[in-house]
Amino acid sequence: MLGTLSVMRSTALSTGSNVLRAVGGTVVGFIVGAALIGALGTGPVALWILMPFAVFLASFVPEMVSFAAGQTAFTVVVLIAFNLIAPQGYKVGIVRIEDVALGCAVAVVVSILLWPRSVAKTTIRAANESTSQSAHYLLAAVHRVTRHADIPDDAVRDAIAATRTADDAVRQYLGESGGDADLQEVLQTSRRANRVLLAAEAIARIPLRTPADSATTARSVVDAHAAAIVAWLDDADGTSHAGAPSIGTDLSDALATDGLDTARDLLWAAVYLNELELLGQEMQSA
Repeated sequence: MLGTLSVMRSTALSTGSNVLRAVGGTVVGFIVGAALIGALGTGPVALWILMPFAVFLASFVPEMVSFAAGQTAFTVVVLIAFNLIAPQGYKVGIVRIEDVALGCAVAVVVSILLWPRSVAKTTIRAANESTSQSAHYLLAAVHRVTRHADIPDDAVRDAIAATRTADDAVRQYLGESGGDADLQEVLQTSRRANRVLLAAEAIARIPLRTPADSATTARSVVDAHAAAIVAWLDDADGTSHAGAPSIGTDLSDALATDGLDTARDLLWAAVYLNELELLGQEMQSA
C-alpha cells in the first residue's frame, strides 16, 4: 500500500518515472541500512540512537533533495524500526524491496486504467460539469427573483456537489508536477465554475421586494439574459456566447418602459448576470 501511494501520479508516464526512482531509492536504502546493521548489529541501544536521525532524514529529504533520496531514507527507517521490533538483520530490507516492487506494479496498472493520458482532461471535465450544474442553479435562482418561484433543492445540492468534486480535482492536479501545457485551461474552467456558483448563491439570497405582477418587461429582460448565459455555460467550449448587448442597457430601457425605478431585486440580479456576461467576453477574447 505504501509503495502504491508513494509512486502513483496522475499520468501513467509520471507514475512510471516515479517507479524507477522508488525502486532505485529503495535498493540504495537497503544497501545503506544493511551496512549500518552489519556494522552496529541489531542491538537496541545502537538502533534507538540511529532512529531519530533516520526519521528526521526521511521526513525532510524528499523535499530538500529528491523523491529517490526520500525513499532511501525511508527504507533505512523501515530496517531500523523492524529490527527494533523483531531483529531480522538485512532480511527486512529484502521484504521492503519486494513490497515496493509490488506496490509500484499496482500503481502502474491503476494509472494506465484511470489516467492513460492526463488527469488534466478529467479535471477540465469535472470543472465543466460543475459549471453546467451551477448554471441550472443560477437559472433557478433568477426565476426566484423574476417569477417568485422556489429553487429546487436538488439544483442546489447538485451544484455544490459538482463544485466540490471539481475543486478536489483541481487541487490534485495542481499538487502534481508537470502538466504545464494544460494549466491555463484548467485554471480558466475552474474559475468560470466558481464564479457561476457564487453568482447563483448571491442571486438566491436577494430579498424579494418587487411585486410579482409588476415590472413585467424588466423581468423578461432578466430572464432572457439569464437564459443566454446558461446557454453559453452549457457549452463546454464557451463558443455559444455571441456578445449580446449588456443587460444594463436592456434593463434600463425596460424599467423606463415599466415606469418603475424601485425594482432593487431585479437590479441586483442584473449586476451578477452582468459579471458573468463580462466573464464570457473576457474568455472569448483570451
